[in-house]
Amino acid sequence: MTKTLPLCALIACLFHFSSYAQDDPGTRFSIGIKMYPAAVTARIINADNQALEGISYVSDKAIRMVLLYEMHLNITDNIHWYFGGGPHFSVWNHQWKDIHKYYGSDGSVGIDGIVGIEHTFEDSPLSVGLDWQPSYTIMGLYNGHNRFEVGYGGIDVRLTF
Repeated sequence: MTKTLPLCALIACLFHFSSYAQDDPGTRFSIGIKMYPAAVTARIINADNQALEGISYVSDKAIRMVLLYEMHLNITDNIHWYFGGGPHFSVWNHQWKDIHKYYGSDGSVGIDGIVGIEHTFEDSPLSVGLDWQPSYTIMGLYNGHNRFEVGYGGIDVRLTF
């Protein structure tokens, strides 16, 4: 139940925002998967190439949700790069805390950045991307220490509607 509630909330929000994409021909909505760590991702890009992306990492020990504002810039017709940032929120159980001793609380809040490149295939709704997502945790670690992490990011595969 605790894993499905945030995921369902993310999906409901993104379907709500996707209704705007249907009203504006310049707006694109995409949903996909991201590998390392495994995540579900959804993105809305408007005609000005500004995007809002939601990423949800879910495991048996932790949940991490990220909301990113992104700017997309074309390199070619089929390749673009993007950058941006936004907040993240994480919660984890006691098994996670036993493995990662520096986590003294049951959750954390922080800021993520993102920079990446994406290729869209002609005459296909499919796209493939590669990104790096550094993260800075502000609240929720042992003894109030902040933490900079560089291990988020990876390869994503999306379907665009």
